Amino acid sequence: MTRETHNSGIRYQAIRRAQFITPFGVGSIVDFPDESLMPAGIDLWGNNVGTIIRDERLQQRLGVNYFKMPPSYEESKNGVPFFRFPKWLFCPKCRSLKHVDEWRNNYNRLQNQKYSWRIPYCHTCSIKLIPTRFVMVCDKGHIDDFPWVDWVHKDEPCSNPDLKLSTGGTASGLGGISVECKSPGCGKKRSMQGAFGEDIHKNKCKGFKPWINKYEGCGGTPRTLQRGASNVYFPKIVSSIVIPPYSDDLVNDVIGHDGYKFIEGQRGAFGDPNSPFFKQACDLIAKDINRKTGEVAELVWKLLHKEDNICEFRETEVSYRYEEFKAFLGCIEEESKKSKDFHIEERQASEYNIPGIENVVLVHRLREVRAHVAFSRLRPLERNYLFDEEEREGVAVPVSEDSSIKWLPAIEVRGEGIFLSFSTSKLDKWVQSTPEIVEKIKLINNRYNEFTEQLKQESRLITPKFVFLHTLAHLLIRELSFECGYSSASIRERIYCNESEEEPEMAGILLYTASGDSEGTMGGLVRQAKPQFLNPIVRKAVVNAVWCSNDPLCIESSGQGFSSLNLGACHACTLLPETSCEELNRFLDRTTVVGLPHKPEIGFLHQLINMMT
Repeated sequence: MTRETHNSGIRYQAIRRAQFITPFGVGSIVDFPDESLMPAGIDLWGNNVGTIIRDERLQQRLGVNYFKMPPSYEESKNGVPFFRFPKWLFCPKCRSLKHVDEWRNNYNRLQNQKYSWRIPYCHTCSIKLIPTRFVMVCDKGHIDDFPWVDWVHKDEPCSNPDLKLSTGGTASGLGGISVECKSPGCGKKRSMQGAFGEDIHKNKCKGFKPWINKYEGCGGTPRTLQRGASNVYFPKIVSSIVIPPYSDDLVNDVIGHDGYKFIEGQRGAFGDPNSPFFKQACDLIAKDINRKTGEVAELVWKLLHKEDNICEFRETEVSYRYEEFKAFLGCIEEESKKSKDFHIEERQASEYNIPGIENVVLVHRLREVRAHVAFSRLRPLERNYLFDEEEREGVAVPVSEDSSIKWLPAIEVRGEGIFLSFSTSKLDKWVQSTPEIVEKIKLINNRYNEFTEQLKQESRLITPKFVFLHTLAHLLIRELSFECGYSSASIRERIYCNESEEEPEMAGILLYTASGDSEGTMGGLVRQAKPQFLNPIVRKAVVNAVWCSNDPLCIESSGQGFSSLNLGACHACTLLPETSCEELNRFLDRTTVVGLPHKPEIGFLHQLINMMT
């Protein structure tokens, strides 16, 4: 599907479209069976890649004109370009360790015809080379090969280094891995013991960006990591549920019209969008669209002209999600509740034996757009971090360094889900009556503030209400995976909760499954939202959360998980696969749901523990 056009000889490789967004986005390291490669920045993808995706709300949010799906093989024979990384390779037989350029030069010099160098081979042993497992990573997003020559020679020059990598011996761990220079008159040898020290490479970051094959000034202090470590790459994915009126069939008719594509392509050429010529072109196309669809819609003009944009810019993630929250509650036109990309069915809360529940909505169809905006290394980016360009500079690495590129790689998926909303007044009353819960969540807030301050990122107020909603979502996903046939990794969460009194009040959970293929559209999940199924599911989830196999250590924990941002929550009882949790498995505490063993009444849903179905 993809072929390297910047480093010759790299062959076609196969990656599914969705994997180009996560986990194998721009700047990641992809381990194929024969080699290790890094997807190039979208600056190098070319103009003929992928199908165009549109979501007006998300486009406005991210400041782009449209999104593009990574191309399939049928759409682009060249596919997405890759760069080889790491560039240091070693032979598992003779243990020679060399830069890829040196390996290639040796091959060209010998002109060995036994094999092609499209896959790196050792010219002596005629077996495939293996990429080294150690890399250097900088907190500004740079990544480079481990300095093998400098490491073994301790910065002392060697005229013709000839390195060998060996493992085994009497020492275990890093001490059993050693690098030796076989160059005549040298013979220096050094183990990898101490290579992971924080100051071992002080001020030696060269600012290398392999995804665009470019160096820039840095001078920071990189850290040694294994190339497969989880903190080598953190993609920043911004997702959006497409809601009416943006999900209406009319919007799709307008966007799919050739005239709309013409206007989008020529918008800059017209100069002033208020010019008579531009307005006349928009009028002609709007009339044509109205004639073909049989509808007269002001939305056609707004989409084409964008003088009065149909969507307003939302400064925070909370205000952005509030629009989705209201749509799921049915605050939309009646005919919009059953569109092709958005179909909901509202049920009466009285049908459900769930304390504090206000609304249960069966989401028969939904469409989600997931855009890859940036990535980071060593530490993940926080939820609101990308929307302040001054703050994000130097930490969040954009997928494109060309400001003239007004699109982002993205995928669109369709699926189904369950939406639950809770009474904010009852949740507020619960918080006021449980000072123990308030004090516990303060621990999370204090640690989170320290974490974000250290990374110079904007903090958020983590409330007991949010921790309750988030923990309940995890518990329900774990239980639903037993009931509906989907794995827990296939079900995702989306939390709707305000973080301050100044923001619109909301308290909701969307549990959904969405995929680019058939999974996510089979109806197995939405069926579980019916009262005869959801009531016992919620009760089982709560009852199972009362006891964890790691208790009492888990429920009485004062901090566990990433940066100790969880309390009573661990892998045995609450945590989910990374694909399911939008908060990186943080801000969880079973106490908010089921209380403490000696004080169950402080849990919001403690009444369900002894309730009969």
